[in-house]
Amino acid sequence: MALLFSAPLTSTVTEFDAAQANGVIADPRGLAAPIPGYLEINSAPDGSSALMSRITPADAETYGGIRSEINDAPQANAERWYVWEMFFPDGFQTTDLLTWMQIHDSPDGGDSPVKYPNFEFQTQSGMVFCTVPINCPDETSSNGRFPRQQRAPLITGRWVQCALHANWGTDSNGFLEVYYDGKLLAKEWSRACGYSDAVGPYWKLGLYDFSHAGLTSEARAWYRNAKLYSTGHTAFGVLGVNPQPTSLTQADV
Repeated sequence: MALLFSAPLTSTVTEFDAAQANGVIADPRGLAAPIPGYLEINSAPDGSSALMSRITPADAETYGGIRSEINDAPQANAERWYVWEMFFPDGFQTTDLLTWMQIHDSPDGGDSPVKYPNFEFQTQSGMVFCTVPINCPDETSSNGRFPRQQRAPLITGRWVQCALHANWGTDSNGFLEVYYDGKLLAKEWSRACGYSDAVGPYWKLGLYDFSHAGLTSEARAWYRNAKLYSTGHTAFGVLGVNPQPTSLTQADV
């Protein structure tokens, strides 16, 4: 049981070891503005200091897509808690399908096709939801599916605590639980969540044009208080609340 790292993201970037935006790739550690104008610590709409992620329709592609993300080092195919806070500004709503946090696989050499990431937290048309690989750990399909979950309205104008609790097992020991603003958004137990890669997946925070269709408008979000835990923790221990299920109609695909 351990807190593996804590990255406040309020003065400089720590713990995350790569930054990607507008065709630029940089090491963000110790920097307040790893990629100025796209990934930089500035004032969120409430005046607090946090890491801004910004993407625009005019951005150059980075690794084949429009993105503004920081990445941590790969983690083992093991149990992890990913916890962070984020702020979408008032009025934020887009028809673009945007990913705002993901867990990305670390492909072995020669892997094909490109695999669907282990986990995607996304927003579109004022809702939040998540997607996972359709048949993990099978690597022959790059399609995704919704886990057994609720969709929830996107919260804007204030900080929201988010968390993913997962075990990246390649058999029935795998599981995931997703929390959004103190609510249990998705839960699947006893299913494979990881791939049989030599190196485990890594955590990405920031905005990303998931469909690669081009953006219709600029998007911004702010991130802070990113924490990574290993085994032995409870939702109350890392979130400070006993999560309640959402009350919306279930989307089970």
